[in-house]
Amino acid sequence: MAIPARASGRQVNLVQALSLLLAFILVAGIGGVLSAGLVMPAVATVSVLANGSTTVFSDLPSSLAEQPLSQKSTMYANDGTTVLATFYSENRINVALDKIAPIMQEAVIATEDKRFYQHGAIDPQGMARATAQNALGSDTQGASTLTQQYVKNVLVEAATNLDDPKARAAAIKAATDTTISRKLHEAKLAIALEKKYTKDEILGRYLNIAPFGSSAYGVEAAAEYFFSKKAADLNYLEAATLAGIPQNPSKWDPILSPKNATSRRNSVLVKMKAQKFITAAQY
Repeated sequence: MAIPARASGRQVNLVQALSLLLAFILVAGIGGVLSAGLVMPAVATVSVLANGSTTVFSDLPSSLAEQPLSQKSTMYANDGTTVLATFYSENRINVALDKIAPIMQEAVIATEDKRFYQHGAIDPQGMARATAQNALGSDTQGASTLTQQYVKNVLVEAATNLDDPKARAAAIKAATDTTISRKLHEAKLAIALEKKYTKDEILGRYLNIAPFGSSAYGVEAAAEYFFSKKAADLNYLEAATLAGIPQNPSKWDPILSPKNATSRRNSVLVKMKAQKFITAAQY
């Protein structure tokens, strides 16, 4: 099954700007709190209306401060093939998107952001749907796009690498707080990021930074750790297993929590079938 047509990076138009503002108001209203953080998008939207600009938030950051990802190092014997030892702070092996099985890419899209190639950096439709589902007490739904999740992972990665324990804890909290102001900041960075990268580039970066349980970061290391194969060789069952992990790495880890991981995998397969990434027979 082919992945939907690729979209390139884009600017945010007036409709998206208004949708963003409406989505944030909806989230704040249902929660009973109108955050002061709404002032910024409101002002920005007024500016858009006034000057007819096709961009939103004139003070958007030009780029996200991305640092090289930590990868594992391998020590070989003189023969060049015998592995003597591996060293890493995070077990990760960066790979290009074309080295990741298409079904793995599709599994992540189905699980985390099914409209990834249709919407911009944010997805007001998804935010509204998630807010309604959560308010009604249904299954908890996420509202972040894959681009927003990548931004969050970058911020968490940078925070984790800080030497000072207090600064590290504060930075991690700032990157993961469930507040409107934090989500707004994340959305602004995501909008800037989609001006810099194509959708494929963002997907590839997400798949290399995402946590896949306590012992693997990035899909290549996860494929090797859990299935002893390359990410390029994953089948749909393995892809569904891995795609379910990043939402809650400790809960869905296949080795630490096999029953939870199986249940989560099955939920991912439902989504993959619904989006026609797998057939009914495969499901």
